[in-house]
Amino acid sequence: ATERDALVAIYRESKGPNWLNSQGWLNVSIPHCRWYGVICDDSGDKVEALELADNHLTGVLSSAICDLRYMATIDISNNLLSGLLPACVMSAMTALTELHAKYSGLTGPVPSMAQSRLQVLQLTGPMTGSGEFGWPTDIGKATRLETIELIQFELRGSLSDALAELSDLTSLRALYLDQPRKVGFHGPFPDAPVSIANSTAAYQVISRLEQLSLSLHPLNCSLPGYLLSGLYELYLQGTNLNGTVPAIASSAPRRITLLDVADNPKLGGPIAASLLRLPELIFLYVDGCGFEGPLPLDICERLPSLIWMSAGNNRIDGALPPCFFNSTQSKLQALSLSFNRLVGNLPQELSTKKLKYLGLRGNRLNGSIPFHYLHMESMQAIDLSSNLFTGIEYLTTTAGSGPERPTYIVNCTTPKRMARVDVGHNPFNSSLDFAQLLKCLAPTALALDNLSMSSIPDALWTSEDVRVLSLSYNNLTTLPSLSEDLPSRISFLDVSYNQLTGSVNSPIPYVSYIGNVRMMVDDTGLLWNGAGTMQNLYSNYSCYIVQNSLTGNLAFIPPGYNAFKHCNCLPSFVGHPSPPTGCRPCPLHGTCQQANGTVVQWSRGYYPMFSQHGLEGLLPCTLGESGLNQSNCCPSGDCAVVFDQTDCANCQLCAHGSGGRMCTKCQCDSASPLDSECHVMVGNNCEQCLTPRIYLSVAGGVIFAVIVLALLVTYIRARFSTVDHGIVMITDSGTFKVLLVFAQITAALNYTRPMWMLTYQMRWLNASSGQTQGLGLACLWHWLSEPFHEQLALALLVPLTCAVIGAFVLVLWAYGYFKDALFPRHYDLLSPPPSYVVFSNQSAITSGTYEDGADDDSSISGATAEDGESDTPAHDEAGTPDDDPHAMDFKMIVVKQESNAWELWQWCQRAWIWVLYFFYFGLTSAALAPLNCVPDPFNSGDSYVQTLPWLQCYTDSGWRRLVALSSVMLLGYTVAISALFGALLYQYHKKRDDVSKREHWRTLLSPLLSCYRTGMHGFELVMISRRVVLAILITLIGERSEFRAVAIVMVMLCALVIQLQLKPFLRRRDNALEVLAIGLILATFVAQNSVQNLQASQYGEYNHLTSKAEALLLIMSASNLVLIAVMIGITLWPVFHWF
Repeated sequence: ATERDALVAIYRESKGPNWLNSQGWLNVSIPHCRWYGVICDDSGDKVEALELADNHLTGVLSSAICDLRYMATIDISNNLLSGLLPACVMSAMTALTELHAKYSGLTGPVPSMAQSRLQVLQLTGPMTGSGEFGWPTDIGKATRLETIELIQFELRGSLSDALAELSDLTSLRALYLDQPRKVGFHGPFPDAPVSIANSTAAYQVISRLEQLSLSLHPLNCSLPGYLLSGLYELYLQGTNLNGTVPAIASSAPRRITLLDVADNPKLGGPIAASLLRLPELIFLYVDGCGFEGPLPLDICERLPSLIWMSAGNNRIDGALPPCFFNSTQSKLQALSLSFNRLVGNLPQELSTKKLKYLGLRGNRLNGSIPFHYLHMESMQAIDLSSNLFTGIEYLTTTAGSGPERPTYIVNCTTPKRMARVDVGHNPFNSSLDFAQLLKCLAPTALALDNLSMSSIPDALWTSEDVRVLSLSYNNLTTLPSLSEDLPSRISFLDVSYNQLTGSVNSPIPYVSYIGNVRMMVDDTGLLWNGAGTMQNLYSNYSCYIVQNSLTGNLAFIPPGYNAFKHCNCLPSFVGHPSPPTGCRPCPLHGTCQQANGTVVQWSRGYYPMFSQHGLEGLLPCTLGESGLNQSNCCPSGDCAVVFDQTDCANCQLCAHGSGGRMCTKCQCDSASPLDSECHVMVGNNCEQCLTPRIYLSVAGGVIFAVIVLALLVTYIRARFSTVDHGIVMITDSGTFKVLLVFAQITAALNYTRPMWMLTYQMRWLNASSGQTQGLGLACLWHWLSEPFHEQLALALLVPLTCAVIGAFVLVLWAYGYFKDALFPRHYDLLSPPPSYVVFSNQSAITSGTYEDGADDDSSISGATAEDGESDTPAHDEAGTPDDDPHAMDFKMIVVKQESNAWELWQWCQRAWIWVLYFFYFGLTSAALAPLNCVPDPFNSGDSYVQTLPWLQCYTDSGWRRLVALSSVMLLGYTVAISALFGALLYQYHKKRDDVSKREHWRTLLSPLLSCYRTGMHGFELVMISRRVVLAILITLIGERSEFRAVAIVMVMLCALVIQLQLKPFLRRRDNALEVLAIGLILATFVAQNSVQNLQASQYGEYNHLTSKAEALLLIMSASNLVLIAVMIGITLWPVFHWF
């Protein structure tokens, strides 16, 4: 394509017909080098520059721009484009040296700059960078860069680390990173090295700079002295600087010409210190700081080059230095010292002809205002309001012939034209001579507020020069009427807060009547003109102007007179001006430009926080490494609510649930529950039900169900004793119990990192405690997305499972009753057979017929030697001797018994106990979760459930219903199961001396007893207590609480010590596995908690990890999975050996 074709494509795709200037474009008779904004080389055929700034470009920037391969400069600043910057701009345009795209409207990530040859880069958000610190990817490889300007970018992280990434940019001289969105860089600045050889990479970057701007970054640090000596321009406005301005070494250069440290209230100290020892300083901005003390009389000698000084809103006191007003001593053109503590009179001597602006508002200056200050030749605007001046000294006679007392002008032949004069809010002791004032002055704007005026003098009313007249806070009762004899050129009149009466009928085009409570305002004969809104009268809202339908004149009236019905919030605010709501600042990450400031809109990756008063704010979703641009929180990027909404029911993935607090409740739209509109939680992300990952979860559940069904069929067809023995060998194994407890605790405690491990692997551990989060079941049963329904399903899981087991046993018994081939002899199901043996000790085995013709204990006993272990149990020195009649090492011996019906009943009882044991931890955690209410992060006074952040506590009826169900679960499961297990173990302890009942209790309680050695049969209560305490700590205490972390570590350490001391399990292997499991849980928790705390302190709300931290967490998570796999293998191996 030719260069002309490329320009045509740019014109069409950026809506060329709507440009402000498109002269020559697409005209076939005009060479493209003569089109507006196109600059070619001397030959006239190669485009070298495209300068279309401020030209109302819309649409997108065509990728055809890359066909202009000789172009060196692109300037598309201040336009309304959309879409991305073409990637080829950075990679293919090898001649491009300057890219100016500030406020161009372009969005999205900036392409990689690895191949860029740019020297000047100017970009503005909402463009984003994909690099670690929020700036463009590979910006550190664009080694030719001399100027970088990234305004409103999402910069983040440590300033020193970020600067170190630019260490290869040896030509970089100007770095402008103003107005960061969201977080910004945090300090401190790099330390100054002892020698240049020992300097850090970040310091070397700063040392090469000439201009540095970091305005509005939360640096929170002190100001290093080398910045003042090395830079020419330094902008640090609103960066939370603290301390004092450091002194500069006498040998150090002092090159700085512009210093802006305004709006840093913690930065201060005596104004006469090192701040005023910068001889090259031309512009000084220190407004809103903490500087104090008097200005030294020799300030002009210290700052001989100073042209502009703005030091308002400090604590500067004393008198004004006379040198400011002496043309031979000062070059000042603008001086602003408003809102300080200056005292005394204005210096009488005034010989400067350079001062154009003088702002002394809000001090304690007194005496008379010398008229020559107002009539100064160079003066364009002067503000002396809100002081203690008693009048204006119009006439001054000659007090001497010396230079210190010059003769003042008495008669003004030509009035001095000025932009603005403000002498209001001073206690003048006499009326002003307006005729004399306006004879010598011709101000465009004149402010005479709060001067106790009762009427408007004709001289003001008929002035030929005054266009804006402010007379607020006086005692005016009427306004002059206009006539041919009394014309007025005033276009804006502020008579607010006076004593005016009557109706609105202004002869002036624009009038403000605010605060005149005696005035009558109605809509009769008035129109509300929306085209002219007054935005500077109110801080956060604007009101339509009253327009007289007869005269066409406009007037500003008090908004409350019409209940604010003609008022709207400003674009940066939301709400309605009327009390009590008022207009509030637009939430961070939101835009408030729709529907006259009543609607808040936000982009992808953010969720809303509601309170009973409406929307409180927007926060980024927690997404691990996936980033906001892949978030399913507000995936369309155009979520919006009205300011007083308390939920967002129609924003499916913008605000979930009744309170819409966080993008963590993923559910289906009840109105149209299609799979494409259904989402479930996977890790910390909301995912559509149609995604392959969800298919995998559901398919896994189906496969599991098929396997269970196949086992049941096998169970029915096979002989009962063989299968029952295999099940008992698994469930009575100490390894299986260690595996279950480990899986449940590590799934509840160590679930945060790394995200891919959690998403694909660790989430399956939730099934170990009956949890279903992230498994995709809500895709099949949509009602599970509601917390109460999910809690109810979990509460009913135990009784339903027990009922299914009981029904299954009854079916088997009935099947055997009618099929003599399977059960040849029958007994009552609830009565023991005449003869049975299930357990044996080491010394004796009760007689019985071994199944499958086995003739020795080792071939059928559950205590067969495996993995090289001896059959002899592991006892410590405190163990019970073999001749103790109670020292029975429980060994399951499968025998042919007289009644298979009784065997079925025993199996059913053991299964019920295992169901209770299996679901105990999950039920306890689920029952406690709704009780953990945490404060709203926006301090709205509300609280919400930490694990269900969309659900408000106390005020939400859904929460009360959930708490009621949780209370039933706590009593029915947590308390009742603990009491039941304790009572059963107590009964066994009482009945163990009764030989006739001992075997029955051993069989019944084998899930609680068989894995423990003699004397440790009550250790199960210790295991239960540990699970309850951990459930309370994990569920009821916030994740960021230091107490939670310390308490969990202490509990796990106590469990480890108890395990090492008591060795409660029968096998050495089980004791070793329990020690390893506790230690791995503890190590994983400590590692994840440490990394999270470090991450939060360095990156705030962002989720970035170093490669070392990521590797550590990956190793810990993988270790958990490996240990689980090993224990599963150990548990199943005896069964494989048996069959």
